[in-house]
Amino acid sequence: NDSRSEVTIEAEDFDLADGGFFVEPQSAASGEEVIRAVRNESAEATYTFGTDIAPGQYDVRVTYFDEKDGVSSAKLETATGADAPFTLLGEWDFSDTDGSGIANIKSLRELVFSGLNVQAGTILKLSGQADALEFLRIDKITLLPTEAANFAPFGEEGIADTGIAGLNEVNIDLA
Repeated sequence: NDSRSEVTIEAEDFDLADGGFFVEPQSAASGEEVIRAVRNESAEATYTFGTDIAPGQYDVRVTYFDEKDGVSSAKLETATGADAPFTLLGEWDFSDTDGSGIANIKSLRELVFSGLNVQAGTILKLSGQADALEFLRIDKITLLPTEAANFAPFGEEGIADTGIAGLNEVNIDLA
């Protein structure tokens, strides 16, 4: 029985700790706030999972603003703990030429990356490079539960073939 459900983490709830991102009011965002980078600067923010989110496999939906007036880049990585190396979940460019030149509902975008295994201590890292007019605005991260892997059962090598007591041998002739 899988008790996991969709979980939303506002970007402003990430640890921004002098990583170049700051919180900005934004009426089109959920919670009416986003994190954004200083123009032409790199930025990084992390989120460490505790025990409040059910462990398991998730896809990750990133909601962000991609204005049509510049090109920034970002990536999402994960690590199993503070001393573990980060693994890339996905990366993207803020390169849309449709929508709007400002952060509003017309420039709101979403991408989904797969492969996040959440356990207590798992870390998500958002990082990127802003340009002069595209400010690398991130609204939220949504965890989408995925099905656990379903592997066929197998027997260990070297286990003797045994029958079940009381059953007769069955032969099937496929000729």
